[in-house]
Amino acid sequence: MPATEGKDRSRSTSGGIQSLERAAALLDIVEASGEHGASLTDMAEATGLHSSTVFHLTKTLEKLGYLARLGEGKQFYIGPRLFSLAAGAPQFRTLSLLGQPVLDALSAETGESSHLAVLSGDRILIVAQAQAKGMLQIAGTMGQARPIHATAIGKVLLADCRPAETERILKSVDFESFTSRTITDPISLQAEIEKVRYQGYAEDLREFDDNIRCLAIIVPGFSKRIKLSIGLSGPHWRLDDNAAEAHLTLLRKHARVLSDRFGSGSDPN
Repeated sequence: MPATEGKDRSRSTSGGIQSLERAAALLDIVEASGEHGASLTDMAEATGLHSSTVFHLTKTLEKLGYLARLGEGKQFYIGPRLFSLAAGAPQFRTLSLLGQPVLDALSAETGESSHLAVLSGDRILIVAQAQAKGMLQIAGTMGQARPIHATAIGKVLLADCRPAETERILKSVDFESFTSRTITDPISLQAEIEKVRYQGYAEDLREFDDNIRCLAIIVPGFSKRIKLSIGLSGPHWRLDDNAAEAHLTLLRKHARVLSDRFGSGSDPN
């Protein structure tokens, strides 16, 4: 038998696993591409790999959640599973890119503002939003912090935590009063959290802004390390109980779309 015959071709010349090195190279290229994303052609040209090799590697990486696309688009972006592996530091730009079309659709259907938010330590951060059309706009920018005790997105993210984590966060909350309806003590907030856990959604009944009512639910299956919520905000005179009930149905529908887009069930942690 020739000396080269029977050699493990999956091993690289550097002693590593060739397929893993190639996959890592593709991830580096996609990460460097930023908000523009990288196509199969881009990755093949940058690595010198055959297009079929790149296709199979990206297909596997996408299935596992390490890469993501906008629908059936040709551009690849860093996927949600890497968010969990990055010590809980989400890539806000990717969340915005992948979530924005869903928020746009939700706002178009409801006529209200919509937003995505994550729990980052003890803070609630807005990572994407879509404004409603009309005179009343909900102010906010990507990466902006929101109070955990006075917002629907904060309450629902807090309710999704384990009891010990909820208790820890409650100890750090500065119960600032924004309106006469703001919850300003931990006992009342804990009771509200239990209500949210029971009903599966959270509300902000003019607690952060006298004119605004909000609804929020958890995006299911996103990640066990990073919690993501989707919310809807509108003037309280328009977002009455009947409208809120109808919008909750749409909120849940679009949350499932987001869950599929972000690779529901792909995070084993």
